[in-house]
Amino acid sequence: SDVPIVICHGDQDPIYKRPRAELEALIATGSPNMCFLYYSSTCGRLATGHTPRVGDQHNMASLVQFECLPRLMDSALCREGPEL
Repeated sequence: SDVPIVICHGDQDPIYKRPRAELEALIATGSPNMCFLYYSSTCGRLATGHTPRVGDQHNMASLVQFECLPRLMDSALCREGPEL
């Protein structure tokens, strides 16, 4: 109770395959405004056959590539809420 929880997952993770709905159900069991789900998913194919964005694998490369990790940590640890 009242403990920040963060789950980061990519839909291309070959080690821990979990559907997004299962992760959302898990997050819903935590304290309100204390749980964060960072989900990196693959978007659909374009008519050309190109996939513009591929979801993360087990290493969660997008957290580093887009510098999300520091902001995610700040949001999880900020008692006033993630918007501050």
